[in-house]
Amino acid sequence: MSISRFPKHLSIFITVLLISLLFIGSTFAAGILVSPGGFQIKFSGTNTYNGQVIVENTGNQSLNVIVSKARLLMDNTNLEFSNTGIAQWITVNPTNFTLASHQNEQVSFTINAPKNINYSDALGAIVISGYTPKQANTGNGLTLQVQQVPQVVVPLVVGLPGKIVNSLVLVNKTVTTALLGLMQGKFVYEVQNDGTVYANMTVRGGS
Repeated sequence: MSISRFPKHLSIFITVLLISLLFIGSTFAAGILVSPGGFQIKFSGTNTYNGQVIVENTGNQSLNVIVSKARLLMDNTNLEFSNTGIAQWITVNPTNFTLASHQNEQVSFTINAPKNINYSDALGAIVISGYTPKQANTGNGLTLQVQQVPQVVVPLVVGLPGKIVNSLVLVNKTVTTALLGLMQGKFVYEVQNDGTVYANMTVRGGS
């Protein structure tokens, strides 16, 4: 499961922004304009929804545009992307294209939701990123490459965002029955991640 985390001090701003996007016609980052800026989705008779967004390059350089989909997870301090849940219901086309300056492209998406939806865990998004050509500046024998990456998040609101849960559980262990003096021993621990995000573990030994 891939996760990308927003900085803590931006989480409240981004949460408010995602809700606000549903009430405006378009949203943009430097170099990218996307319309509409969000979708409030209600299924009727079928659990399939088809939609389109228009992506425009408003900058002066060409952009290599990457379109992906995500599930949004939240707690009281963080907002994260995940590729589980609603992200697996979403397909987008195209996912990669190049836009010249002031050119636009239509991106279509489809949501094929399961029959039984957990609406408390179904906030998705289309993530549109634009990669500009790398700029190389050479001086004093050094080369510096700078690349701007404007990014727009288009929320697909079916239900509420899922919760960020950090949980590691010890499910099995094997240890040496008794150690005397400087005898060597073997210790094996099996840990399971019961949470919704990646967990980083550090194993330390003692003396």
